[in-house]
Amino acid sequence: MEIPRFSTLDAMASTVRGQVSEEILAAIRGRMTEEERRRLLGARSHGEAGYPMEATHCRVRRTKAQAAALLVR
Repeated sequence: MEIPRFSTLDAMASTVRGQVSEEILAAIRGRMTEEERRRLLGARSHGEAGYPMEATHCRVRRTKAQAAALLVR
């Protein structure tokens, strides 16, 4: 039996992380009311302190449009 290459393991871990994140998001989305979704979508371009989200959350990997689309599903 041969051990998989690191890149193969890394790709597998990335896929699993993506699936888990989607499941968590689906659970959160399922508990949100329409009003909560509207408020969140309206606040998506600014953080709590009024600064752009890019300045307060540097590790955001999705564009705002992608994130909004996930909430609307």
